[in-house]
Amino acid sequence: LGQTLKEASREIGISFHTFFKWEHGIRTPHSPLYSKIISYLGYDPWGEADLTFGNLLHLARLRLGLTRTNLSEQLGICRGAYARWENDRITRPCMRERRLLEKFLKQGIPPEDDLTEIQATSKGQNFKKQ
Repeated sequence: LGQTLKEASREIGISFHTFFKWEHGIRTPHSPLYSKIISYLGYDPWGEADLTFGNLLHLARLRLGLTRTNLSEQLGICRGAYARWENDRITRPCMRERRLLEKFLKQGIPPEDDLTEIQATSKGQNFKKQ
């Protein structure tokens, strides 16, 4: 982009030392900064080819600048279960969670009404407004 590390770090809103550590693989960016990095670069440097379901969840969460706790609360999934999905360590998959996470990957965080409907449907109830 034709900028020095100092100029780039200033534009992203981080210290020169932080940017230097990213550039040299010493540290990785914190989740709230991913959206700023994408905005600064003008493209998403984290491609999606050959990624596992957990990797896709991880990238989608980082792109939104959310922590696991933030996202799991917004989706209505316990943090531990979400972490297992994201780490590809799920041993007993819950289909409700899988559907919810697939929808998140396709559409982002669903509105509250959609979450309630998905949760109710997964319990054998369907009180969708007609």
